[in-house]
Amino acid sequence: MTALNMWEDGRNAYILNDTAAYPMDGPTLLRHTFKTVAVDGLLFGQRAAIAATGCLPTEVLQAGINEIKPIDAPHLLASLPDLMARMTLEMRRHSIHDDVHGYFLAVAIIDPQLKRPLLSIARSESRENPEELPANTMVPVRYWVTGMVPFGPFTCDATSYDHSAIAAFQPRADGLAMIEFQRNQLWPDGGSRIGGQAILTTIAPEGISSEVVTTWPDEIGQPINGAVLA
Repeated sequence: MTALNMWEDGRNAYILNDTAAYPMDGPTLLRHTFKTVAVDGLLFGQRAAIAATGCLPTEVLQAGINEIKPIDAPHLLASLPDLMARMTLEMRRHSIHDDVHGYFLAVAIIDPQLKRPLLSIARSESRENPEELPANTMVPVRYWVTGMVPFGPFTCDATSYDHSAIAAFQPRADGLAMIEFQRNQLWPDGGSRIGGQAILTTIAPEGISSEVVTTWPDEIGQPINGAVLA
């Protein structure tokens, strides 16, 4: 799995991911990259953060957002489906493979006019795109965790949603335990895709901030989480 976690506690929204960039055909660590883009300075005091999974270069995402020049949250959300389609085409144009792996975008928005943060998820068009999540479509969610594998209060069961339990989830301490668990969930090829550093981004009414939760001993040019592969 590649790390992409997003939740909210009624006031703030949180995105927890990693910094490992890897090729489409293996778990080798190519470089470290910050995968969350802050979109601040929107109208009416709105602000947003957008995070992508590791197959989508952050530079491509940042350039696309700069091209959109969003003025407010509705404009940003309305523009992302078309941007995803164009980013996928660009990735295919530069890929040596027949197809590119699908990627996710997670969007967290703070709007002073709303009672709580607004969360959305979208997945690009690809051969492995699940039918229950339409391609290039922003879907409102209560939370999202890597691979939608249950952890703690994130049961991935809409019928048992417990916001009080999620609000009690400690972003740094509990988040670290969650992403360590996810790091050891392997892909079918036996490799890991979560590595480098774990980054926690907080989207709050006062602003957007990011901090390093942990640093793993992964090395450039070597398999991510090599100890698991050994």
